[in-house]
Amino acid sequence: MEAAIHAYLRSVQDNSPQLHSEELNFLTSKLSVVKLHAGDVYHYADRIPQHLGFVFRGLLKAFYRDSSGKEISQRFIAENGYATQYGAFISGSPSPYTFQCVEDSILVNLPYKHLQNGFNQFPSMERYGRLLAESVLTVQQKRIESFLFKNAEQRYKEFLHDYPTLEKRIEASDLAAHLGIDEDTMRRLHHP
Repeated sequence: MEAAIHAYLRSVQDNSPQLHSEELNFLTSKLSVVKLHAGDVYHYADRIPQHLGFVFRGLLKAFYRDSSGKEISQRFIAENGYATQYGAFISGSPSPYTFQCVEDSILVNLPYKHLQNGFNQFPSMERYGRLLAESVLTVQQKRIESFLFKNAEQRYKEFLHDYPTLEKRIEASDLAAHLGIDEDTMRRLHHP
């Protein structure tokens, strides 16, 4: 799927215009494209991730199971987003999250080891890695702070503001779990 790889490379160039053809060719040399169906798992929890996934088309959710076995949606990854748990990548440890397709999806896979080799071989690629890490960290920090400083209604409104098209693409139960509220509260917020 050349269109998926081109979209990934455009995203890289948009974020890191200093990268030249040598660095982009290096990145491209190990890319692969995977097509998954709704319900398929891209990455299972408790395993060390081997790839970073750029979402060309579709929607995934990252979730974990709490002590009672309930599924808690930690985040959603739509087009031009990255399916990754960056902390597991940095530490080489198992990720606590499962990444599952909510919709049929096409992802561009970039092997973590290859990306790390690129950082070592091309100093200009380190900026790309830093920007990627900052993007992931910003999303995670915002999520943490929403639970610390906002109530359910504020979290719901913030989600709608930040992701205006996602509510129609995900199950209400997944959104409720993501926001840390029960489904009755979710219905009340959705239909005041």
